[in-house]
Amino acid sequence: MKAFSFRLKTFSLISSLVLVFAFDISAQVNYSESFDGTPFPTNGWTTTGPNSLWVQRTNGTNPTCTPHSGAAMARFSAFNQTPGVQDEFVSPVVDFSGNTGNIPTFSLWVYRDGNSTAGDSVTVFVNTSTVLAGATRIGAVARSRFFVLPVNELSDGWYQYTFNVPSTVSADTNYFILRGTSRDGGNIYIDDVSWVAYPTPCSGNPTAGTLTVDRTLLCGGSGDANLTLLGATANLSGISYNWQSGPAATGPWTNFGQDDTIVNTGTLTSSTYFRCYVSCVPSGISDTSAVVLVTVSSNPVPVVAVSPNTNVIYCTGSAPVVLVASGSNSYVWTPDIAIPNGVGDSALAAPGVNTTYTIVGTDTTGCFASTTVNVQVRNSPNVNGTTNNNTICDGASTNLQASIIGPGFGIQFQWNPGALNGANQTVNPSTTTSYVISATSPQSGCVGRDTVLITVNPANVASFTYSVVNQTVTFVDASTGATSWLWDFGDGTTSTLQSPAYTYGANGVYIVSLIADNGLCPADTFTQTIIVGPASIETLNDPTDLILFPNPASGPVTIVFLSESNRAEIFIINQLGQTVQETEAIKGPENLFTVELETSKLAKGTYQIKVVTEKELRLHTFIKK
Repeated sequence: MKAFSFRLKTFSLISSLVLVFAFDISAQVNYSESFDGTPFPTNGWTTTGPNSLWVQRTNGTNPTCTPHSGAAMARFSAFNQTPGVQDEFVSPVVDFSGNTGNIPTFSLWVYRDGNSTAGDSVTVFVNTSTVLAGATRIGAVARSRFFVLPVNELSDGWYQYTFNVPSTVSADTNYFILRGTSRDGGNIYIDDVSWVAYPTPCSGNPTAGTLTVDRTLLCGGSGDANLTLLGATANLSGISYNWQSGPAATGPWTNFGQDDTIVNTGTLTSSTYFRCYVSCVPSGISDTSAVVLVTVSSNPVPVVAVSPNTNVIYCTGSAPVVLVASGSNSYVWTPDIAIPNGVGDSALAAPGVNTTYTIVGTDTTGCFASTTVNVQVRNSPNVNGTTNNNTICDGASTNLQASIIGPGFGIQFQWNPGALNGANQTVNPSTTTSYVISATSPQSGCVGRDTVLITVNPANVASFTYSVVNQTVTFVDASTGATSWLWDFGDGTTSTLQSPAYTYGANGVYIVSLIADNGLCPADTFTQTIIVGPASIETLNDPTDLILFPNPASGPVTIVFLSESNRAEIFIINQLGQTVQETEAIKGPENLFTVELETSKLAKGTYQIKVVTEKELRLHTFIKK
């Protein structure tokens, strides 16, 4: 049968009800879809093409238009597409099993304009599956009003076109397929699609199913609820749904709605009972659902609030944002969210994308209310911290560097500990330290972090003391950081003991050195001059009549000693045996020498103070700090 079309030049709105259906005694069922609902596609519609060019819009561009009715419309995005690109938009399943010679129809409103003469079009097919293979073409409409497809139009606007479905189509599973085709002209807008179905007529006993209600308690003295009939006889012609309300479980009953399995109660100010009366018109048999009660309470509706506020910023990689609900006794969060306590008043939000959370709070009487909080996700800077040397010795330094991976502008860097501002820093920690680099974006306020671990090994500081008995010298290690020791006793003999005792073969003056090492940091050497046995002059090693103070010291040091000599030479000798400072002193009254040495310019370490007179040689250990 050849398809036919007609146009209806009117801009009055048709019904924008979503997937509304109605029965008549001829087994005909009427459906309509205005694409106002969310998400898109709505109510069983699907997009099966590869390019995702069917979308929902509230305002049209290229051409400019508004929906034919309701809040939204469907668009095939033909503008700026490669000529020949196509996508399909598929209806919910349509039942023609009850068709007995009738001619089903399919109608749609299309916005047609004269801005471009390109052949963008929408073609309508019917098939027993959601693909075009084996489909029957029943009509097409061009976007440009200059095309005679199916007829040219004289002005820009919405036009309705109706196409016949062959009467031979009689399966219970059918689909209307709308194929959009781009010719790089303008977008194609459709709205208020409607069609006629012929499901199999009902017979025998219908089933009312189970009646459910989304709100059994209405607080604050009034409110409304949604009633849904589940498991009722459906998808057959001749079935009617008659909704009834009453003041008691036994009535009397008042009719208030029909021909749908979902209804709204409307505003209620008193407790009300509801039921649904399901009838099969051809058989004349009915069934009634169980009664449900919607209670209206005078208890006030709780006021649910959320803190810190209803618009929250979450930075990726940071700790979750703590959201706290108040105003009720128990709470349910949607979508699912981490709840740190059993009450549910606190939640931890760390979404990957912008998310609106709904919080439903219920008080002790069962009254409930809801609020929402929008959590906006912002990207934290992706910072990378590095170092030129992650293992150093005590007293050494290393460099820290920070860089941003990916986009970033005006990033502010800070290293801690130390609150060091800037991407590059030189540090000299005395112990193993984890440095945290914080990178702050001035645009989002988000902070990215990374950690650099600097391992500090102890430095080697060699030192020793000793005591002499005849020709045997007992050495006591006073080094720090060392794990191995190498002694040179000054006579060609060595030892690797930590604190050796050594007997010299002859009396004399020996220069003894100790090399302290730990295998991680540079070795350190400490040297002292010792005297073994009697010498040609009176020898005193750290005698009680020589006083040096303060010791250790960082500045001036005073030496006081007694001697019958008129003059004395005083030397400061480092660990390598080198004289780094010398001075001459003159005896004072009562054979007392008082000498002040300035040591502030000396490097830190252990030194020997050597006092030489005509009759004496005196040695004293001094530590510069």
